[in-house]
Amino acid sequence: MQQSFITGYSRKNNAYALDLNKRQVLFLHPLLAFFAERFKTAGSIPPQLPAATEASLRNTWCSGEIAYYYQKFLLLKESGYFSASAQGADFSQTVDPEQIEQGLANNRRVVLEVTDRCNLQCAYCGYGELYWDHDIRENKNLNPATAKTLLHFLQGYWNSAANVSDMEDIYLSFYGGEPLLNFSLIREMMHYCQALPLKKNRIRFMMTTNGVLLKQYLEELVAGDFYLSVSLDGNQEHNSYRTFSRGASSHALVADNLKLCRRKYPGFFRDRVSINAVLHNRNSVAAVVEYFKSEFDKVPRILGLNPAGIRQERREEFLRTYQNLHESVAAASNCRELESELFSQLPHTQGLGIFLRESCDFCHQDYMQAACEPSVQKRFPTATCLPFAHKVFLTVNGKLLPCEKIGFQYGLGRVTKEKVQLDFRAIAQKYNDWLAKFSRQCAGCYNQKTCGKCMFFTDLEDKQLKCDEWMNAGEYSRAFSFFINYLEENPQVYGRVLPGGKDAANA
Repeated sequence: MQQSFITGYSRKNNAYALDLNKRQVLFLHPLLAFFAERFKTAGSIPPQLPAATEASLRNTWCSGEIAYYYQKFLLLKESGYFSASAQGADFSQTVDPEQIEQGLANNRRVVLEVTDRCNLQCAYCGYGELYWDHDIRENKNLNPATAKTLLHFLQGYWNSAANVSDMEDIYLSFYGGEPLLNFSLIREMMHYCQALPLKKNRIRFMMTTNGVLLKQYLEELVAGDFYLSVSLDGNQEHNSYRTFSRGASSHALVADNLKLCRRKYPGFFRDRVSINAVLHNRNSVAAVVEYFKSEFDKVPRILGLNPAGIRQERREEFLRTYQNLHESVAAASNCRELESELFSQLPHTQGLGIFLRESCDFCHQDYMQAACEPSVQKRFPTATCLPFAHKVFLTVNGKLLPCEKIGFQYGLGRVTKEKVQLDFRAIAQKYNDWLAKFSRQCAGCYNQKTCGKCMFFTDLEDKQLKCDEWMNAGEYSRAFSFFINYLEENPQVYGRVLPGGKDAANA
């Protein structure tokens, strides 16, 4: 049985209580904090403070203060605060086929694995030797007919009454491998999409590229108004994991291509080009941010190495290469400046946003949450997205996945040149079987309402599966203390992470 409240302390030794039933955070006088902890497990609370307890407090507090705050504690108890146990969360929510089709109709991101070929051989590549959870790289290109079949299939959903996201852009994202190695398909898909009759939305184009061939196709990318994410890890030393097959550095070529883009198309570079920098043991957040600000007047997106799908025999190599984003920021001399610039990217500020939304009774994700009492709301175990609600990923081999970041073993369907093969009932059952592995753990976890765990970043085939983000009361108390201390020391961030704040969409 879970306790109904968690206490936490800031570095200034201010006490707070998070009431899990009320969805409220209370600022506590030290005596209130003492009484709450003292009588946490008591079956009944005496109307008068026991004499021995009062005597132990008189060394620090006067009798009047003790009596006043004990009566205040009793009043809060009568009002439903500090109850003996938390209301049990209901993790019986299941995925149904209709939800999957609704997700497809309102999906706004289609990712195509244009090719599995690449002109670089990055040491930490998610499709390289460190990882096992991907298809074998066979120098294969995506068949244009297969991609068109998928888009024609999705067109039916986008034009249906189930699509309630009128006027929102749909993004077709080209991914690899290195997508510019198969630009003929990209060009063909651009023409196809421009002729695709959509009633409610328009299609725009995105690409993740290593930038090696950027100069060759820059004019067409600008004409197509692409959003480009270019991968570069910083200066030449920072970028030394990103090499050609024989070990030659790719840095100078990619940096020169970015400078060319900035010089020839300054508006496009400013508004449409972003930088992805992978954090590892040869760079740091501070050094990478400084490089891109000074060279390109941009703040990069910092990406961590994916810890899922690592080959067991390469785990030591992965751990040597890995660097923690939060720790790298904290170690910087300009830590506060970096936290402000990278605010929406940082794990702890993303977690803070979830914490505030779930711990404030005036803040709701949607009208359904506002209308229902928390006790009657069913929840899905973990924070896993519903299938195809956010992304549809098509691989060169015709597999359909709900995201390009997860292992290829989790394919949910196939696409051929002739048809899309999706069994919504089977997908729903598969998801529900996977989610059921977590339901009991989620029910006993204090992090259940602020969870950010995707089930695909665990080993779903493990019969003894244990979530690595599960928290007991003590662990969640430390997390709660971190959040309240961060807010005390940085009160200006409060409005940035709540809905409507300038970083709320990303946090």
